[in-house]
Amino acid sequence: MASVKLPTEEPLEATLVSLEKKLKGYWQKHGLWSLADDLAQEGLLKAVKQRKSWKQQRGGIDAFFYTVGLNAGKDLLKKEATQKRGKDRVQQEANRLLYFKMGGILRRKRAKSD
Repeated sequence: MASVKLPTEEPLEATLVSLEKKLKGYWQKHGLWSLADDLAQEGLLKAVKQRKSWKQQRGGIDAFFYTVGLNAGKDLLKKEATQKRGKDRVQQEANRLLYFKMGGILRRKRAKSD
């Protein structure tokens, strides 16, 4: 099997610029205007880091970069959503405990005043 060569610097740069626009468009189409740049750039950064795992027989390098970039963006959104849910749960529990603590304090004050 002949060795597979990745695109050289110049074609790779052109490919990445084109794919960044496509990924940014994808995120904007899904209503994430404020995050589109960051998601596209983070995704392509991950794709470039993983480029050595690309297998030519599974598709072109463009498709590889796009798929890895898209999945990296989705993973980032899932991670942020999970962290937000965790923070929300902690806040809800803190509010519940504070409510019960304050309720106990108010009951004691009422009991003392009676």
